[in-house]
Amino acid sequence: MRQRVIDLNVRDVDTLSKIEKAAVASLAGRGWQPDYIAIRQQSDLAPASNESLQAGEPLVILTAAKLGKTRLIDNLEI
Repeated sequence: MRQRVIDLNVRDVDTLSKIEKAAVASLAGRGWQPDYIAIRQQSDLAPASNESLQAGEPLVILTAAKLGKTRLIDNLEI
C-alpha cells in the first residue's frame, strides 16, 4: 500500500468542490493562470462520491496551470 502524502479527511463532495475553487483562486492570486484543479478517485479518475469519500477511497489532485508561456501539469496522490 502506498503512503498518502496528504490526508484531507474530507467526507463530502461539497467540501472537495470548495477546496478545488480555493486552490484555483490561490494560484490565480499568485499570477498563475489555472486551467483546472480537480480532486478525483485514484482508481478510475472519476469524481468522488460521498460514499467513496466516507469509505476512504484514495484520491488524486490533478492540475494544469500556466505561468507566463509555460504550462505545467502535475498530479499528487492523497
